[in-house]
Amino acid sequence: MANEARNIVIIGRTGSGKSSLCNTLSRQNAFAVGDESVSRTKFSQAVMSQKGIITYRFIDTIGLGDTKLNTEENINELAKVKERIEENGIHQILFTIGGRITQEEVENFEVLKVIFGPEVVDYCTIIRTKFSKPQDFDKDEEDFKNLIREEGKSSPIVKEIKGKIIYVNNPSLVENDKE
Repeated sequence: MANEARNIVIIGRTGSGKSSLCNTLSRQNAFAVGDESVSRTKFSQAVMSQKGIITYRFIDTIGLGDTKLNTEENINELAKVKERIEENGIHQILFTIGGRITQEEVENFEVLKVIFGPEVVDYCTIIRTKFSKPQDFDKDEEDFKNLIREEGKSSPIVKEIKGKIIYVNNPSLVENDKE
């Protein structure tokens, strides 16, 4: 089963909602989530989830820009993820952004291309987290058009990934259970 799993790697800055997204996608509370200013994810971890006949391996990575690691340590941790799943490959990278696309996100996206190769753009989707009303498709489309038109930092990323952007509001699975 492990060798047949489709690997979904979630990457982004500390605090961008990676662990929450992993919990939501896997329908498990396997990853520690916090609203604190410091990272809760101390190392990359994975959980398997069965959806029909397909098994997925959701891999939560340490946050880029983690306050406790320097850039080299961050890059080394992502390289370890690549090595661990190299046999089966990466099926999708979800690049989480918790707000605006900043210069730091642009630099992190370039790091992804160095670690995983330039073809990473072919299987990368930007997940813009922390949208309070993700069902407002008109607002999402307007935001997407603004990102494409923007001259500057976000436009190259959006063009490279050919517009694969999803807007979400990662709800807490614990809060949903209460409702």
